[in-house]
Amino acid sequence: MPMRLSDYIEDFIRESLKENNGIFEFNRNLMASNMNCVPSQISYVIATRFNNDNGYMVTSRRGGKGSIEIRQLFSGENEQLELIEHLLQNLPGSLSEHDLSVYLDNLGMLELLDDKQQSLCRAVMSDGSLAAVAPEERKNLRADMLKNLLAELAKEYNDF
Repeated sequence: MPMRLSDYIEDFIRESLKENNGIFEFNRNLMASNMNCVPSQISYVIATRFNNDNGYMVTSRRGGKGSIEIRQLFSGENEQLELIEHLLQNLPGSLSEHDLSVYLDNLGMLELLDDKQQSLCRAVMSDGSLAAVAPEERKNLRADMLKNLLAELAKEYNDF
């Protein structure tokens, strides 16, 4: 399956964060130009994959030489456990399938879940699997399921 542009942008930002000790500052328009996309595509990736809920702080500086700074909130020895606890505290009460997918992608990028585990979670928490549940309740159930998954991951990291 070919890589989507948003995945490519995300990978670039994550790699830049790794190379710069968890801080990456850039000009959105310049990045968009270098990646042959519109600036709103960069904004979309930042808003959906690098927000506070996912363990990042994003700061924008306006003006002629405006820039965006992305800073990882957690790094160091207990990074995974701190991030899991942060996600648990900030997870919304309902999640669409798309929202779930973004969370699972982030858990994968942080090496908390491998590809197979992510696929299994997507399958188990999909609308198809939750068909017996009323449509308005599926999002709530999906959020509860992800909270249980995160709590189980936290237990694993507490054991180390």
